[in-house]
Amino acid sequence: MLEVGPHSTLQGAVRDVLKEIGKDKKTTYNSILVRNISALQTTMEVAGQLHCTGYPLDVAKVNSRGVGDFKSSVVLTDLPEYPFNHSQSYWHESRFSGTGYRFRKFPRLDLVGTPAWDWNPLEAKWRNIIRVSEIPWIEDHKV
Repeated sequence: MLEVGPHSTLQGAVRDVLKEIGKDKKTTYNSILVRNISALQTTMEVAGQLHCTGYPLDVAKVNSRGVGDFKSSVVLTDLPEYPFNHSQSYWHESRFSGTGYRFRKFPRLDLVGTPAWDWNPLEAKWRNIIRVSEIPWIEDHKV
């Protein structure tokens, strides 16, 4: 079996079904894409495994870079450049996810939190949400 999809998503389900119908020993499973591994490497490995199991595979087409007619494939080098126009911003910063919060200099502290987005050193303000799931020892403390 060959899965053409993101990171062998169906591998567990396919193996369960094959085991249920008694064909898990006779059937091999391969995936074209695997997380954290180059797609070129996994594709070549699958092509090699298919070739080794006797599947009729055109190795010249597997190793070529072109699409369609493999002998006359051409790389386009004269395409027009994309006009990157950065004069207008389409990103709206909310009050709590502003650049001051996203690019903050100091990490969040358990009890104090992070400095407020409109930080003023003369009038210090901090923002924090205390969660028992993040700080389990706080459950026994009452204010």
